[in-house]
Amino acid sequence: MGERTEQVVDEVRRALRERGTSLTLGDLKALVSSEIHRRGMAEDHETILSQGRDAGVPHSRGDASARVRESVPIVLDIFPVDRKTGYFFDLTRTFCIGAIPEELRRIHGEVEEAFRMARDAMRAGTPASAYQAMVCDYFEQRGHPTIRDNPASTDGYVHSLGHGVGLDIHEKPSFALSAMNADLIEVGDIVTIEPGLYYPEREIGVRIEDTFVVGEDGRVRTLCRGDYGLAP
Repeated sequence: MGERTEQVVDEVRRALRERGTSLTLGDLKALVSSEIHRRGMAEDHETILSQGRDAGVPHSRGDASARVRESVPIVLDIFPVDRKTGYFFDLTRTFCIGAIPEELRRIHGEVEEAFRMARDAMRAGTPASAYQAMVCDYFEQRGHPTIRDNPASTDGYVHSLGHGVGLDIHEKPSFALSAMNADLIEVGDIVTIEPGLYYPEREIGVRIEDTFVVGEDGRVRTLCRGDYGLAP
């Protein structure tokens, strides 16, 4: 599933490189849908493919009629399901064609650092919520609002760090910062790590997400292969 999902993302990368602003987001969504189905998978829910202000809203599906723009983030969050087994996969990349604004480059770098920090720290037998707290610490130290700081905020880190994946796209363990959340990271879990920063009024939204397996050694190992850079 991971390899087939990456192949779909490769087609989006190629289209952005070769056709750029001649595309609409609807063109890209149609490409994603056809490539998903061609590889024996299905879209259980509409793929998230948004840019600019819409990219700054974590679950915005974007405006299919809008032309691809230069120098704004394009968020592709793809979560197909295998038609034979019923298992899901989840992967997000953020792209930018043309000149990359310095603010976007900085924010992307901070999201990638948070992603790597959570990935490298995560261990079986530990509370999943501890990694949400860790990423909140990191972003708050860099001046970003977080949902721990203000649960109603629409700016900054306003999304969960991750979730389990299986026969549903969202399963346990939960990473929620809640006194009721006792979920642990366990050997054999399939989980996502997906930190992001969102500033809709500044037309900035960045998310990086891989799907991981928790190995017998207690560490997480990515099931993805694509790089995390902004260039498609």
